[in-house]
Amino acid sequence: MVTDEVSKKKYGSYYAFIFLSSIIGFFMLFFLSRILLSSDNVKNLNALFYNSRSIVSAILAISATIIFLIISIRFKDVLRKFYFSEIFLYLYVGFLTTLVNVIAFELIRQNIVKSVETSSFGWKLAEILAFLIAVIFAFVANKFFVFKSISFAIKKLFSEFWKFVAARVVTEVINFAIMWFMIDMHKMGEFLSKVIASVVVIVLNYICSKFLIFKKDV
Repeated sequence: MVTDEVSKKKYGSYYAFIFLSSIIGFFMLFFLSRILLSSDNVKNLNALFYNSRSIVSAILAISATIIFLIISIRFKDVLRKFYFSEIFLYLYVGFLTTLVNVIAFELIRQNIVKSVETSSFGWKLAEILAFLIAVIFAFVANKFFVFKSISFAIKKLFSEFWKFVAARVVTEVINFAIMWFMIDMHKMGEFLSKVIASVVVIVLNYICSKFLIFKKDV
């Protein structure tokens, strides 16, 4: 009887997870595909929603979300085991953080810093602002969702936050250096350079968080 109740609780948590993931995934896929489908820069935020490319982006996002839901429900017994593993949750949040960073970078670069977009300062400002958004998202998601650290004690909260931010600043410097090397030195595309640098950063962030920041007390 207890086993059945625990199983139902876990399945309920699993369904809540895939439902929330579907909502977040839809919006992220919409913005990402909308950016990728742009033949030129999106001149304003309204253009993200009110043109033909937005319809295509919405169809792609809806299709991917439906496929995700079908797979998640059809193979729930297998996927649920991965869902409850810490490494899966961390990589999942890391993936979402990367998407938040990339999408914020493009939206800021194309809409907020468009007046300086032709200079090398434009992408640097967009990168700094995108980093601030992504690091806040990553800290909250990792603290409460991945490592289940629900303590609001000021001392512990401050300790976790400054270590987390310090590690992210170090990896962001590496990310910044990679983008500078690819964009300013080798004239590669800004978006492609951002994606490549993000892959390197997500690996480094995992190593730092796993073995330096959220390590288990012995």
